[in-house]
Amino acid sequence: MPESTARRRINWGVLGVEAGAIFLSVLLGFGVAEWRDARDRDQRHADILDAFALEVADTRDDLVRGGIYHHWLAREVEAGIEDGSVVRFRDAFRIEGMNGFNSLRLERAAWETATATGDVALLGFETASALWRLYNAQAVIDAEQTRLRAIALETIGTAEGAPASQFVPLLQEFNSLERDLLRLSNAALEAVADERGVAPPEPIEADVFERNPFAETSDTR
Repeated sequence: MPESTARRRINWGVLGVEAGAIFLSVLLGFGVAEWRDARDRDQRHADILDAFALEVADTRDDLVRGGIYHHWLAREVEAGIEDGSVVRFRDAFRIEGMNGFNSLRLERAAWETATATGDVALLGFETASALWRLYNAQAVIDAEQTRLRAIALETIGTAEGAPASQFVPLLQEFNSLERDLLRLSNAALEAVADERGVAPPEPIEADVFERNPFAETSDTR
């Protein structure tokens, strides 16, 4: 057989090295992609925890300021009913310091963003549960304060006006919802801090609502 038609000898060693290099490069590519994905998940996880920590703390501060006023308003209306100075609901507007209902500002952008993007799945079970309970409670109290405003506007416009006694139970029920929301806010902040690996902010006790809203202090804690 002529030399030109002879079978070429296969260099298995070279092929083995090339195949190994290709295999390692594929593994390396997968490894780099997984590392980047893990780093991206970790960053998103840290970002949403930071967002929740800021949002819940801000909402809690506003809850305390608004809740102090709402608890004071309920006490003043009840006292006015007892001494006869408040008979109809519109009489409550003669109470010194009375400035309407002053609705709570309940932020939920962080929760809506996390659920819309699916990043809520990055949270631990305890943290996600605490936040779910908090934001559900916020929805309940937001609906309730909308209802209270509607009732007030409807009755103020009537000739006789609604009896003030009709509103005391409504205000007291709202006060109870505020105390529940404060408790859930404390729990959510603690859960978020635990997952972030930092010390949680000091909890705010419900007796803060017994303070005078017109006292010369800006400290809500």
